[in-house]
Amino acid sequence: MLVLEEDIARLQARVQELENPNNSAPSVELYSPYVPLTAQIPLPRAAIHQVLHTARSSSPSSASSTTTSSNESARTFDSPHHNVQLSLSIIAPQAAECGFFLDIERLGTRGSSIVPALHTTMILWAAHLSQSQSEILEQGLLPESSLLARALHQLSDALSASTSTSSPQTFMHILQSEVLLAVYLQRTGQVLGARYHASAALSIAVGMQLHTESSQAQSPSLFSFVGNYYPQLPPPVDAVEERERVDAFWTVYSLDMCLAVIDNASPTINSAVRITAPWPGTSWANEAGSNPVHPATGGTLVDTVKQFLSGQVYNPQPESALSLQAKATVLLSEAASIAASYTTGTFFFEPSDHYLLTFLHFQEPSIGLPPDMHNRLTMLDRLIHQFSASLQAPSISSTESYDARQVLLTITLSALAHITLHRPFAPSHSPSNKRCIDSVFRVVHALDGVDVQEIINPICVDNDDEDNLSQTIWIALCFILHQELIRLRAERFQSSSGSSLGWISSSQVASHSEHREEAEILHALQKLLSVLSEVVGRFPSKTLNTKFEALLPIFQSIE
Repeated sequence: MLVLEEDIARLQARVQELENPNNSAPSVELYSPYVPLTAQIPLPRAAIHQVLHTARSSSPSSASSTTTSSNESARTFDSPHHNVQLSLSIIAPQAAECGFFLDIERLGTRGSSIVPALHTTMILWAAHLSQSQSEILEQGLLPESSLLARALHQLSDALSASTSTSSPQTFMHILQSEVLLAVYLQRTGQVLGARYHASAALSIAVGMQLHTESSQAQSPSLFSFVGNYYPQLPPPVDAVEERERVDAFWTVYSLDMCLAVIDNASPTINSAVRITAPWPGTSWANEAGSNPVHPATGGTLVDTVKQFLSGQVYNPQPESALSLQAKATVLLSEAASIAASYTTGTFFFEPSDHYLLTFLHFQEPSIGLPPDMHNRLTMLDRLIHQFSASLQAPSISSTESYDARQVLLTITLSALAHITLHRPFAPSHSPSNKRCIDSVFRVVHALDGVDVQEIINPICVDNDDEDNLSQTIWIALCFILHQELIRLRAERFQSSSGSSLGWISSSQVASHSEHREEAEILHALQKLLSVLSEVVGRFPSKTLNTKFEALLPIFQSIE
């Protein structure tokens, strides 16, 4: 499996090189043997200026050659430690959305000990966040395509050179590189590459047994290639290292599960795998020097995910943003699993007026379902409802911006879980339809507390699928509101055309109520479209922008 991963990584890098022959890093690069490799990667000058707040006039002019600009950057910033500090300064405000789980303060002190693949990937993200690709090309700086190709080469080299005796920190850096690349590729519209690196990250995490409580990791089986390849991690030296491992697993788990559900694919991790890693906490900083232990029931470690899905609650600490996000992902994955067992179509919606025909219809959820499936559905519905009710909508005035964006993502994922569970019944079952509409409104209301200009997470917005743009979550929510407006207007028309003189009074009251409901739904649809118009235009995926513009007339026609 490892050999296959290396081959795929090399092929990806080669494709990047062939597609961008003028911008990509060559397959064979020569480096000075007396200078650390990471020191020879110049940080894009615009990114440096953003951090240091220096004048743009000090950067090389657009007429300068790539060689001159790169040499100047290398001479000015020849310290790996300095490059790392600058990159982290740019990434830090969006660290959670990028999938950054390593402790930023501690990582910033490591300098040259950072794996080259991670160093380059951090610079790639710094370049991506600090300026546009056109500005990079105009100034003759190292473009993102070249940084991406180099990161893929270095990641392949790191996987080839790593053995079971390698430092655990080396594997943590490789794991972080995989996650950052997966999120970057998803954001730039390279869906297959994102899915591959997310799956690779989860495979590495499970191979390192990050899914288990640190003191209970089992020795690898004699016949387990992955278990023998990756190291048996020693106990964490302090609370910071313990937090890194816990955050690493749930970051990787959430990313892989989200992409699997959105892409209508199977998750990398099997449901039979027993997860005993604790949920991410918030009080680790107060436990420096200690060795936190996962709380257990009756002295026996339990499966964290199964315990949560069973409705058992054990929460001795305040919920962290990552913990809530991970739980929302678990709910979404379980909802998709249940929906797949009682539907004949995909759980996402085709962008047409007849997409509901792709689902099996039941007059009631209890009809046509075996008892165990009905119980499973009912329990999950109750759990999603309780979880969603416990979430407080983000507020710009009272919440840090990065926390607000994570809360928005959590609310979106939990809403999608409810929709996924109930959408097959919505056409003929009023309570299920109401669940779906209420879920959309939770997301719309949550948007009030977030500065949409700062959103970079691709999960809610971006998907470059040529055949099914509705797999973009927020666009799928627009389709739900659009279809509800069509349904309400059709019912109103049918009621008004078939009513007799004796029904005039009650019909008028019902019509007035429906008109108010239509106005509320129309306002929510307009708000979602406004946010999407603002966010989509700033995403690198041009296909998404083009397709969204093509869909706008469909949504606006109902106004």
